[in-house]
Amino acid sequence: FRTGLSLTDLTTAPIYIGFDNASFVNTATAITSATSGDWNSASTWVGGIVPSCSSVAAIASGHTVTVTTTANAASVVINAGGTLVNNGGATTMTVGCTNNNAAFYNYGTYTMTSGTLKVNGFMSHKLNSTFNQTGGDIIIDSNDNGNAATLVAYGGTSCKIETSNL
Repeated sequence: FRTGLSLTDLTTAPIYIGFDNASFVNTATAITSATSGDWNSASTWVGGIVPSCSSVAAIASGHTVTVTTTANAASVVINAGGTLVNNGGATTMTVGCTNNNAAFYNYGTYTMTSGTLKVNGFMSHKLNSTFNQTGGDIIIDSNDNGNAATLVAYGGTSCKIETSNL
C-alpha cells in the first residue's frame, strides 16, 4: 500500500517496480544437465561445470541426475521430463547455501531415497510433477531466524505441493 500520494503524483512520472534479483530463479543462466549421471561428475553438466552454492542447477528433460555425495546449488529446477534422485546415504544436498530465499522447483520427478536435502528457502512440486520419498530427510528452512532481508518471499509458503503424484 502506498498512502499520501495524489493522483498527480501517480500519473505525471514513471512508476518503477522492483524485485529481489538474488532470489529470482533464471533458468537461462543456469547450469543445465547435459546427460544423465552423478551430480558431482563434470560430464553430467553443460560446459563441464558442476553446480555449486553460486549456481542455479537445471535438470533437463530426459535426464536423471543422482546425488550420491555432498552437493550444493543456489537453486534447483527440475524441468518436466527430468529427474533428480537423492541417494546420498549420510550426505547432504544443500540448496541455498548463503541465504534463506532459495528455490527448489520440481516440474519433473524428484525422488528421495536416503541422505538429507536441506532447502534454505522454499520447495514447490508443480502440477503434474512427481514427488517420491522412501527414506532420508528433507529440511526446509525459510525463516532465517526472522531476518526479513533473507527470508522466503514466496507468499509465505515453505513447501507447496500442487501435484497428486506422490
